[in-house]
Order: sequence, then structure tokens, then C-alpha cells
Amino acid sequence: MRVAYWLLFGTVTRDFVVQHRKHHELSDTWNDPHTPRYGFWTLLGCCLIPDFFRSYKITVTDQEYSRYGVDKVVTETFTDRHPRLGVLLLLVINIMLFGVWGMVAWLVHLFVVNFLIIATITVFGHSIGYKNYELGDLTRNVFPIGVLCVGEELHNNHHRDSRRCNMAVNKNEFDLGYWYLRVLNRLGLVEFKTESA
Repeated sequence: MRVAYWLLFGTVTRDFVVQHRKHHELSDTWNDPHTPRYGFWTLLGCCLIPDFFRSYKITVTDQEYSRYGVDKVVTETFTDRHPRLGVLLLLVINIMLFGVWGMVAWLVHLFVVNFLIIATITVFGHSIGYKNYELGDLTRNVFPIGVLCVGEELHNNHHRDSRRCNMAVNKNEFDLGYWYLRVLNRLGLVEFKTESA
């Protein structure tokens, strides 16, 4: 999974874990690393630019690695030290397989993933939709059917219990990501640590 994230998104695992945990602890405060409080359109515009093309990076301190337990559970690897290399490798693979169309597919991939995952959740998941729970933050369930973002559309539910594997809590909600996990579990590739139903 770490290699897949490296190829598809250029994710630095350690930084991602810290930012995600910090976002849950400080959701929609000025210390939240991604909140619409910075301005809906500013954040949306920021999210629409893939990380690969950005020159800035949210800085994570050694104290934050320690505070959020990342220094104990996530070791820095080659993929963390060279995040852009994975995305460039994906470009090379695409060109080798599809020629010029591979470059087009690569560009489309970077922007679509950014829009579907980052913009949809970071922006819309804190401003548009409905709430199942009042949590003292701005989180919303964007849409009850979690297919495009494999369940992340149910963001308010996720903030209620981030350990829950199935983000669908009501009968009208559906989390495709949970069913992927069920298949991987049957194949012996993942284990559920907590009850997910």
C-alpha cells in the first residue's frame, strides 16, 4: 500500500499520518492543517493543484511526529525521502505502455485524484452535505453513497469514529471502501482491528 501511495500520489507516509491525526484532533480550528476556515475558494484552488506541482510543503516537526505517535509506528523509508520519484516513475510506466497518451493519462490522473479525494473531502466534507452527529466541528457527509471516494464522502461519520472500517452508519448509506476491505480480509491481506459493522 505504501508503494501504491508513492506511485499514485507521492505521499510521504509519516507526514500524512501526522496531518490526518492532527486534523482529527484540531478539526476546523486555525491549527487544522486543512480546513475551509482558510477560505473555501482558496482551499479549493489549493486542492485542485496536485502536490507534485507544488513548491511548498506543510512542515511537520519532530515534536509532532512524537506527539502523534508516528515516530514509534512509522519508520521513514526510501519512498518517504523521495516522494516525487514515485509519481515520475508512474509517468515513465504510462509512457512505456501508452506512448503520448500515457502522459495525458498521467496528467488527468493527478488532477482527478486531487479533485475527488483532496478537494471533495477537505473542502466539501467540511462545508456541504448533512450531519449524522454534532461533533463541534464543520464536518459533513457530502453524499450518502460513498463510491467515488470509497466512503470518504461520509466524512462526518468518519470524524465520529475514525477507527471504524465501515463509514456507513445508516441504512441509506453505503461505503464502497469497506467492501474492498472485506474482500482483502477474505484474501488474508488485511485484518480488522476493531468491529466495523
